[in-house]
Order: sequence, then structure tokens, then C-alpha cells
Amino acid sequence: MLRRSSALLSPPQTFLREVSNIGQDQIPWHVYDGKGQVLGRFATHIARVLMGKHKPTYRPNVLCSDHVVVINCDKITLTGRKWDQKIYYRYSGYPGGLKETTAKTLRERHPDMLIKEAVRRMLPKNNLATYMLKRLHLHTEAQHPYKDVAQLPELIETADYSVVFDTNPSWGPAPAAK
Repeated sequence: MLRRSSALLSPPQTFLREVSNIGQDQIPWHVYDGKGQVLGRFATHIARVLMGKHKPTYRPNVLCSDHVVVINCDKITLTGRKWDQKIYYRYSGYPGGLKETTAKTLRERHPDMLIKEAVRRMLPKNNLATYMLKRLHLHTEAQHPYKDVAQLPELIETADYSVVFDTNPSWGPAPAAK
């Protein structure tokens, strides 16, 4: 009777990189400009950085995110008629306490809440989401007060995600069958 060694029977081990315990002053800072950006597409990039998925040391159970500063957050755009049709709900906890607000009125009152709510809903639904949201800094002006605190924050240019439809495609219509 042949015996197999225990090394052959054990499953392969997953290699996990060491997540370094760096101080608050060494965490990278990213600066995004929200001028002319579409809300949902812009929020996905911010949520990815806040979760730390852009790093090779990403683990879903460890806080490995960077700080994100968003400037011009009041100049974001929504496609279609969402300024009037998109409704944000909040509930006071009392009977009849359901309040609703359109995106247009929310932008007039609290322009940073549009991005904060979009990013919050894209983060994982656990205790780490609270700590991730604390690293999101939203500002309506083009300047931010973190120039001295952050270690060389760099302005990241996001691509223009507006879809361009070609009315006269070069490939033309399908050939007619004979």
C-alpha cells in the first residue's frame, strides 16, 4: 500500500503580501477635479481608491486605502433628466417621516452630498466603510487646505467619459443579401 505524503494532500497556500503599518503622514493623497465629470463614473474611481483596490496589497478585510481630495464637487454633471428625476430619500424613523429630495435641490443645498452618497453606496457594507469615508475630503472650491498635510498630493486627470456616437460610421451599413 502506497502512502502519500501530507505535502501532496494539503491545498496550495495563498501568498499574502505584508500590509505595512505606516503612519497617517505617509498615506498617499490623491486629488480629483470634479469639474464636468459624470457622477456615477467619477464615484467609481473614488470608491476604488478608497477601498485600496488599486494597490497590489489589497485585502478586503484590511483598511489599505489612500486619502482622496475632491475639488469642484459642485460642478459635476448628471446625464439625461436626472437632475429632476433622481430622488434621494431619508427617513426620520417616525410614521410619515419619509423625506425625498431631488438631485437639483440637493446640489443647491449640499453640493458635496451628491458625491458622498454615490461613493458611500459603492463601498462595502461593513465597519471599514466608515473609516474609508473619513478619508474622503470634499470641497466646492478649486483650492483645498491639505497642501501642507498631504505628502505631495497630485492632481489626477480622469478621462472624459462622455460617449460620442458616430452618426456616419466608417464601416457603413450591412451589405444587402443577393
